[in-house]
Amino acid sequence: MTNTIVKLKNVWRVYDLGKVRVEAVRGVNMDIKKGDFVAIMGPSGSGKTTLLNMIGCLDVPSKGNIYLKNHNIGMMNESNLAMIRGKIIGFIFQTYNLMPTINALDNVELPMIFQDMEKEERMKRAKRLLTDVGLEKRMSHKPTELSGGQQQRVAIARALANKPEILIADEPTGNLDSKSGKEVMNLLSELNKKMETTIILVTHDPNIAKYAKTINIIRDGKINKIIKPSELKKEIIEEIGGNDHEK
Repeated sequence: MTNTIVKLKNVWRVYDLGKVRVEAVRGVNMDIKKGDFVAIMGPSGSGKTTLLNMIGCLDVPSKGNIYLKNHNIGMMNESNLAMIRGKIIGFIFQTYNLMPTINALDNVELPMIFQDMEKEERMKRAKRLLTDVGLEKRMSHKPTELSGGQQQRVAIARALANKPEILIADEPTGNLDSKSGKEVMNLLSELNKKMETTIILVTHDPNIAKYAKTINIIRDGKINKIIKPSELKKEIIEEIGGNDHEK
């Protein structure tokens, strides 16, 4: 029995924009095991976010197959895709995507409402998650009353609300200073190690990619290298247009 949780087989994503045909993802094959921590790196326009969106059931391939826990997402309608997203996947975005008019506790509770969880259970879990990310004293604060790092920790707690097996993180430290970014990545690393949550992350920053177990380098819509963090050398960083900020 395989423990593969995500499998891509010859996946393409093509956009026909009038007379222009854009091949954003071209023939990608990828196997991600349960408990993996995978980083996807590449220059701007390489297709990494398009690839992440398809893995996260926000988009479907033009050709090829993506299997999420043996479900072929290309064969699903939007209703089934939404159900998969809600139950299996948690999303962490660069811009946090928190509701500005409600407090941290209500933001974390929100995804559980859509899964028909009872109010008492929702509140209990939301409080526990915010405590787990170190925000037990900030539950009543709205996003505008929190720092960037605190907002991202609320976003991580929200992503964990429905006990997802996979966390999808798109540049999760992109709007943070280096100290806050390190705190967020330490938290994600801890989730991966202790809870065996599968994490798939897109980043431009080699110092963030080094938290992963494997790094997939994507160029022109194709995965052209799969390396270990220890193999992320200066020439590879320069090749993909990354910046090594490590002192």
